[in-house]
Amino acid sequence: MKKLILILLVTVTSYAQDNDNVKSILLNYERSTKNIYRIEYNAQRIDTFASGEVSNRKGFAFIEREKTDKLFGFYFAGERFDINEMDIYDGKNEFWVYKNKKSYKIEKPGIGFLGSPGGQIIAKELLFPDTTYKDVKLINVTKAAYILEYQFKDDTTYNITNDKKVIELSKNNFLPLKITSSYIWNGNKASSQIIINNLQINSNVNSSIEEFKKTLSNYNLIKDKINRSEDMVGSKAPKFILPKLFNTTDKIGLIRDKLTLLDFWEVWCAPCIVSLPKVEKIYKKFIDKVRVIGIITENISNARKLVNKKNITYTNLIGNKNLIKKYRINSYPRYYLVGKDGIIKKEYYEFSNQIEIDILKYLNE
Repeated sequence: MKKLILILLVTVTSYAQDNDNVKSILLNYERSTKNIYRIEYNAQRIDTFASGEVSNRKGFAFIEREKTDKLFGFYFAGERFDINEMDIYDGKNEFWVYKNKKSYKIEKPGIGFLGSPGGQIIAKELLFPDTTYKDVKLINVTKAAYILEYQFKDDTTYNITNDKKVIELSKNNFLPLKITSSYIWNGNKASSQIIINNLQINSNVNSSIEEFKKTLSNYNLIKDKINRSEDMVGSKAPKFILPKLFNTTDKIGLIRDKLTLLDFWEVWCAPCIVSLPKVEKIYKKFIDKVRVIGIITENISNARKLVNKKNITYTNLIGNKNLIKKYRINSYPRYYLVGKDGIIKKEYYEFSNQIEIDILKYLNE
């Protein structure tokens, strides 16, 4: 009996010590991030999608804390080395910078900008530790890092389960060295990992958002929507004939008889999933006046499950890489409003009420 009591005491004591260790580490992590006002680093991002495809990209990121910014709480500049594109956010605008062509365009800011090529290199955990987790525990300690595992609640909206995040915190400064997010979506595993290198903080950082913007003085601002090289607005929408999502023997194309909204989306894209019912509402509201077509290229079986679960009734087609290239899509979701004349009237990098406003505008012309 005494032996059993001793074992229980040791177990309880060990658990209490682990809890104290985690609290201490989290407190140090929080303190370290609060002291940061400027940070830059190189990073490698590895995404393993539910489809099994793997994307491995490297880049550079600069983050500047801005407490007054309501969108992110910071400004940033992120660059993808593989495509030589930089994306800059200054609180007022999104700057899409095409370094190879010495040109850039300006868009209105939106939360989806973190899904842009440069935005994908941003690790917000360097400024804001997670606070909405269900549980967190210390799973390992190495010579260089404390390794924490966060467990989050299942997300019924996206049908995500077993949502976890593992963060390796440096013993030197209690900041992330590696961030690995993983989850199960519709029974398929997916993960995203950011490995941070050459981290520089505060006084060791000479850059600023204004300095990044100054470099654009040597670039051409894309103004002419008809002649934009990177923007599809004002040009003829590329033609296509694609199989239907649920009946692949039946193929349809882009018909120029009414205003058409094209919705390019993928099953691994959370903003896409959230927007599907919103696009459905537009379809039902303008069912006799506007054609709505969804296009998806990956993970077709799960796309079918998702469309059924969300009760999406507008037509969805199975696209391909060639079509994605023709429409110059490098982030999701992407929407195009195509006129009766086959000309692309508007391009949207995320869903917004502006889509319906523009639909009404062109229907009344």
